[in-house]
Amino acid sequence: MTVTLKKIAEINAEDWIGYPPDGTVIKGNAAHIEWLDAWFKTSDEPKWKVKWMIANTGPNEQGEMETWLTTGNDITFNDAEGNSVTEHHVHDVQFVGRQIKLINVYSRPTPAE
Repeated sequence: MTVTLKKIAEINAEDWIGYPPDGTVIKGNAAHIEWLDAWFKTSDEPKWKVKWMIANTGPNEQGEMETWLTTGNDITFNDAEGNSVTEHHVHDVQFVGRQIKLINVYSRPTPAE
């Protein structure tokens, strides 16, 4: 496991859950690390540029306080034909204590201008 993946595994809760923009669901820290490791080893060569972040805390439906970090990122990767593609991703990241519990990822193509 790379140093980066090891650090990610350390901050994830064991019952981590992620919802990528392709509609799949990734459950558990180990499954998340396996998914990232496989993706990083592909020819996609993903790279991120964080554009903005907003931290917020508020009550959920049960009145319990939740802590979230929402980030806007430009992600560049190679598509199936090897072309460089950039998408804008928004990550909603829920923290419980000092660990990441849940991530929702939303994606849209970057406008061609």
